[in-house]
Amino acid sequence: MVGFIESRIYEGLIINKFLRIGQKVDKIGRKNYREKVPSLNK
Repeated sequence: MVGFIESRIYEGLIINKFLRIGQKVDKIGRKNYREKVPSLNK
């Protein structure tokens, strides 16, 4: 049972890490997109 809980926590940490990376990439992507499409800068 302990192993199961530990594996769930570990899984959650990995998912959180990927979500954070995804958010960073998303922010960078949006910034680049705004620079390419001036109409969004209004």
